[in-house]
Amino acid sequence: MTDSIRQTLQTSLGAGYRIERELGGGGMSRVFVARDLSLDRDVVVKVLPPESTEGVSGDRFRREIQLIAKLQHPHVVPIISAGAADGVLYYVMPFVGGESMRARLSREGPLPVADAARILREVLDALAFAHRLGVIHRDIKPENVLLEAGHAVMADFGIAKALRESGTMTSVGTAVGTPAYMAPEQATADPTADHRADLYAVGVLGFELLTGTPPFTGTAQQLIVAHLTQPAPALRDRRSDVPQALADLIARALAKDPAERPQSAQEMITALDAAITPVAITPTGALPGSADAAATYAATLAKSQSAKLSIAELPIAKIPAAVVRQLRNRLFSGAGAVFMLGVVGFGVYAIRRDTPVVAAGAELIAVMPLAAVSDSSLARLGQDLVVTLSTNFDGVGDLRTVDAVTLLMRARDLPSPIPLADARALARALGAKSVLTGTLIAEGDRVRASVVLQSVSGDSTMAKATALAAPREIAALTDSLTWEVLRQVWRRGSAPSPVLSGLTTRSFDALRAFLDGERHFLKLETSEAMADYRTAFELDSNFVQALLRYDYVREWSLMAPDEPVRVRLLAAADRLPERERSWLDVRQRANTGTMPVPQRIAAWKALAARYPEYPPALMSAADVIIHSGPVYGVAIEDAQPFLDRLDELVPDHADTKFHQAMVTMAHGTPEEILRRFDVVAATAGPPWGPVFTADAAALRAQFKGEPMPAIAITEPAARAALAVMRENPALLPIAGSLSMPVVPVARRLDALAHAKRTGIFTGEIAAAAAIGEGNLRIGRGEWSEGLRALRTVESSDLATDSRQNGARLAVIGAWLGAVDLALADSTQRRAHARLDASSPRADRVESLWREGVMGVLLNDQPRVQSAAAALRADTSRVARYAVRSLEAVRLDRAGSPDAADSALAVSDDAMRDGGFLLTHQVLDRLIAARGLRRRGAPARAERYLMWTDAALNANRSASLQQGLLALNSYERGIALDEAGDRDGALLQLHRFVESYTMPPETHRALVDDARQRIARIEAANR
Repeated sequence: MTDSIRQTLQTSLGAGYRIERELGGGGMSRVFVARDLSLDRDVVVKVLPPESTEGVSGDRFRREIQLIAKLQHPHVVPIISAGAADGVLYYVMPFVGGESMRARLSREGPLPVADAARILREVLDALAFAHRLGVIHRDIKPENVLLEAGHAVMADFGIAKALRESGTMTSVGTAVGTPAYMAPEQATADPTADHRADLYAVGVLGFELLTGTPPFTGTAQQLIVAHLTQPAPALRDRRSDVPQALADLIARALAKDPAERPQSAQEMITALDAAITPVAITPTGALPGSADAAATYAATLAKSQSAKLSIAELPIAKIPAAVVRQLRNRLFSGAGAVFMLGVVGFGVYAIRRDTPVVAAGAELIAVMPLAAVSDSSLARLGQDLVVTLSTNFDGVGDLRTVDAVTLLMRARDLPSPIPLADARALARALGAKSVLTGTLIAEGDRVRASVVLQSVSGDSTMAKATALAAPREIAALTDSLTWEVLRQVWRRGSAPSPVLSGLTTRSFDALRAFLDGERHFLKLETSEAMADYRTAFELDSNFVQALLRYDYVREWSLMAPDEPVRVRLLAAADRLPERERSWLDVRQRANTGTMPVPQRIAAWKALAARYPEYPPALMSAADVIIHSGPVYGVAIEDAQPFLDRLDELVPDHADTKFHQAMVTMAHGTPEEILRRFDVVAATAGPPWGPVFTADAAALRAQFKGEPMPAIAITEPAARAALAVMRENPALLPIAGSLSMPVVPVARRLDALAHAKRTGIFTGEIAAAAAIGEGNLRIGRGEWSEGLRALRTVESSDLATDSRQNGARLAVIGAWLGAVDLALADSTQRRAHARLDASSPRADRVESLWREGVMGVLLNDQPRVQSAAAALRADTSRVARYAVRSLEAVRLDRAGSPDAADSALAVSDDAMRDGGFLLTHQVLDRLIAARGLRRRGAPARAERYLMWTDAALNANRSASLQQGLLALNSYERGIALDEAGDRDGALLQLHRFVESYTMPPETHRALVDDARQRIARIEAANR
């Protein structure tokens, strides 16, 4: 290529790249190394020879490459970009630091069988992925198999197809590929050639890896004729030590008829795995193992033929597998062999079943940060390798690793380097059986990583490994260390290729960004965490763990899924380690809306039991109980065991502390709640850190009987909430929730007023804050004032369920005797008139139910009947529940004892099935609880009244909880008192009188009754 063409190529690439040198070994193509200046990395620019691009459209070639560039897999070199320079086509791909398979063959000749089989498996793994996406390579050859850290990555994927699809009529019917590796149908340019042509090329490649030459040689024309007409030579004639099964598989792949080859890359992988399972070979005349054991076996076998021993009496499990095989071959034939095949098969199964896949202790490894020796700049690399090594090992055979992020959190408080005794103690605390420790030592511009795997319970060394690479070549370090450790701990057959570090990331910068995201999420700084995760997977589109964590933190933040990211995540899910893949699977099934909450709880509990050392599984089990369990009759305390284990595994994680505070708020003493709040305030960043800081100050003043601190300390919480709402408008209703429910209502109202007065909350956010104000005022008994605040929301642009809040609470308040019927009726009529067929079904069903309740309260039977008829016409589950609830309300108002049965039935069904409308359940459960008390079963009432313990975060549910928490506490207190639970009764009754401080006239008797009960219980306790 002339300097002028090189300059043209540089111009086409633009200022983002700088061409630095030309590489050899590109065949007819010209290959250059360039510097990607934006990401500070080397890339390869491959310029296609003019003879292969004649008649090819540059624009169409670029479009085809765009499709191929979506092919992201750890064994595929991805395409970054493509273009045309002075009529010559080129494409850009990452620089692979190793050599090509051609270079290794030229230097070393035939490969060891194990190495050849491993490389073939990795090539097939890439093909299996690409073929599922409809991409065929069409030019598989040693030049296009690159070796990075000893593992195969495929280059030029789909380039042949891109050229063919981009060509003019002159290229139609022209065979594309390399003659020595072409399948017969590809050599004849058969338009029906499919992915099986790639499998033929893999057969040629395998033949060459094992023998040093392809099956056919000669000129291009001679090669094509040979592929079309000549059977491939027998591989074992050229190399006798190749296992027969492997030779047979390669022969099948080289079949002329595609129908006679393996039909998929995955089928070929399965056959390859079976073919390379090691079989002990013993010289003729010798029996391995104990001679006494063999004699015992033979004597017992002879006895079995005369006395018909049962299989259980044969001591097969005590005999080495090779002994069994040789005895079978020497002693039996004909009918006797038929019997022995069954016996020996059983025995071999028993032997393999009893032989562990990995050495004892390697089943669960804790990978410690590698210590930086004499160079502190390597300390961060030592932490990075915890992630990549843990991912590499996890899921290989029976081997598992402690969650890397969990370990890093725990290890950061230990000295560096970590003393072996401390490393073992931490590993034991995390449930590990062995611990991997190591060092990093700078050697010029490279770093030597050395690791040792040891048992946590003794001094035995299980494996040692060392690797040398540049500090930024994480993949080279990780894969070399992993492979060497696996070779030493494997006990059954040969160690498989590990899960490549590419499944974590091959990008130094992407891994750094990912760990920065983990550090931010440690403090619940969700916006910063999501930005870091996005940076990670934009730097490395293969970084599936970054996609997973980004998707989860969006869900944690109550944000809608980022659909393009979700699609990418699900497409790459099969490349996640097993526990992450299982976690994602349960999340997917739980989020479809078809899995009832009780089943979700069961699914998460099962996953936590399966992976008791994996924090995301434990937190998911705790989270679903805390946020939903009490609504479905599951006590919030059931989450405590998961939180306790999380506190052992990740004691500094703010999410654990946050959820512990939620549980403590439900049933803890003021001292316990304050202690929890202080911990969250100290560990969480914005927005939750400022919220808990202000709340803890208010609770401390209340607990000590001191004046409340200046209201200005709530400003950071308000500003943090403002930032969250701007990022996710769906969270606008939280504008009125600047504090936790245990903070005095008066203080919370003052904080809201201050946020509006100082201009923090304005416009739409100020309107949303009115929801919180209205709910809080109703929660302390100011029903009329609360409904007045909620009326300001009715004409806002907020979501429909937010605009219905006033009617929701007005109708329930009327049923409770706190709201004037005329006020409730006018509020309901306004809300109902705002709905139409386009409104969400849940809002339409709820409004029809409210219409029916108002009809019951006003003794307007036509209104009741009209609402019931409209609900029956709706076949949805929520409508069926609502019409049953309406009947329970009607019966209760009529004083019928059947009301409780109806309310119990609909509540129990809803708890079991899930997905119900909580609004009507408020009355259903109150009717059910009162009915149980009348029947002398007050202890059972708690199941129907505990719903307010849940950390509800949907507007519809949260509004009901805020507005009715105090009155529900009164009902719980009475039931617990009658059930003999004095402590529980006191907790609920105190909360009622401390919260319901401004009751309407009709409810003052409730407050008096609660005070009398408190006095009586406290006197009895003395």
